[in-house]
Amino acid sequence: MINLCSVVPLLSLSHSFCSMAYFQCLFWNHLNQHVYPTINRSFKAKKTSIICANYISRKRCILNAKRSNNTEANNEKKERKVRILIAGGGVGGLVLALAAKQSGFEVKVFEKDLSAVRGEGRHRGPIQLLSSALGILVGIDKGVADQIMEAGCVTGNRVNGLADGLSGDWVSSHGACSAEKLSLTNKLLAVCRSRVMYLLLRLGCGVSSSSSSSSTIAFTTAVIVCRNISAPSSDDDDDDTLELEELMIGGGHLLAKYDLMAPASKAKLPVTIVISRMTLQEILLNAVGSHIVYNRSKVVGFSQDPHKVVVTLDDGRKFEGDILVGADGIWSEVRKTLFGSQEASYSGYTCYSGLAEHVPSYINTIGYRVFLGQNQYFVASDVGNGKMQWYAFHKEAPRSIDTLEDKKERLKELFGCWCNNVTTLIAATREDMILCRDIYDRDMIYSWGIGRVILLGEAAHPMQPNLGQGGCLAIEDCRQLILELQSIKKRGCDAITLYEISSALKRYEQARILRTKIVHVVTRVASKSLSGYKPFIYLWTLRLPVGFP
Repeated sequence: MINLCSVVPLLSLSHSFCSMAYFQCLFWNHLNQHVYPTINRSFKAKKTSIICANYISRKRCILNAKRSNNTEANNEKKERKVRILIAGGGVGGLVLALAAKQSGFEVKVFEKDLSAVRGEGRHRGPIQLLSSALGILVGIDKGVADQIMEAGCVTGNRVNGLADGLSGDWVSSHGACSAEKLSLTNKLLAVCRSRVMYLLLRLGCGVSSSSSSSSTIAFTTAVIVCRNISAPSSDDDDDDTLELEELMIGGGHLLAKYDLMAPASKAKLPVTIVISRMTLQEILLNAVGSHIVYNRSKVVGFSQDPHKVVVTLDDGRKFEGDILVGADGIWSEVRKTLFGSQEASYSGYTCYSGLAEHVPSYINTIGYRVFLGQNQYFVASDVGNGKMQWYAFHKEAPRSIDTLEDKKERLKELFGCWCNNVTTLIAATREDMILCRDIYDRDMIYSWGIGRVILLGEAAHPMQPNLGQGGCLAIEDCRQLILELQSIKKRGCDAITLYEISSALKRYEQARILRTKIVHVVTRVASKSLSGYKPFIYLWTLRLPVGFP
């Protein structure tokens, strides 16, 4: 680009050269003609010519500078960054914003109320971040991941699993049994009675890796549903293994203590932690930047055409971008606009949650336990700083809003005869620290977007929290979406950009839909199975067969 400030010296230099040429002309006239009047006339003519030449030269310089500016502006327009608009400033929205920012995209996040998002952590309790999610966060921004892991409480380095609610013991017919390494294939662990569906439930932390990426994904629960296929053969030597200290069947349910440390160490991934949602979102917000996150800005609608997508906020403001990502949770406005209104499904369970200032005697050996009972279960987890977070799920009619005044008394009625590990936590919790909410999910949909608009996290696949997978799946979504968008970071033609964007969004959807569908199915199966749990009915410890006889 030509700097106009440099044009004036150039013109002055040009003028000097012209003046020298002029005097050379005068000298030539004097030598050849010796006619001074002619020189006078010649001087006037030459002066006029030089002035005109100077003016033309200056105009040409200005025009060239303008052309150069226009060319660079056009190039900049052709190479501008892809603009990503994100509806929702929860965990999924902020992780996506951080990943997009680190990858060189232009990003804006719209959240209706950041204080409510962070305050919701008190309502929903800490979030569990499995090794897979932590590994992704390290890949996005190691500094941010280190802050999160430092602020969290490691539970994966201790024993975790399922126990009987009345006795408090790890369920077993005859004390502790010796550790067994079971080679679990990706084909079958349990068979549904329908004969048309095989259900694989791998407890613990399975590991898979993609040949197209150096990142390794570890996950705590995976399920594969196969319809109308023959039973797998037993000679499949899949190397996925799980360390189980106890394995038994209680009332038809698989119960176990399991280890999250060994698979994470084997895959060289961070160990599972739990962290306050408020703390997590504060760290993410600071990393993304408050100038990127628009508070009190709820997305209520959008429109799109072949060249752009425009979001409309509740205060009437409009913002233009290339992609809109709906990360606005189970009650997503973006999903509603895309696919119409859909009723949420009540799980049948109401969840009471509380935070107790209590340090149990088993704190150094047990990370979290799920205590099982008929039509109810109780989850207790160490969250660090001398506190225990617990969730009490009870099968009952929905309350819609938290109207129960004496929740603690209600919990004593429901869990009063359970083991001391449960009743002590309830007793140690203040009444004002106990909250209540109904658990909802939605049916899975098999298309998450249209055109330039796509869903992510609970907006795409809202599910029940009984596996602790919701936030982790949203983080996995973020990784996959950014990977697919890398190819369209800079494009020159709007038509090409639209094609590239819609193709990338479709690839993201296809890559994520099976895994999320699987986990979604398992959360519903687990919820229904828990209602049929019958304590005191135990079978002998069994080694599960790899295939069918």
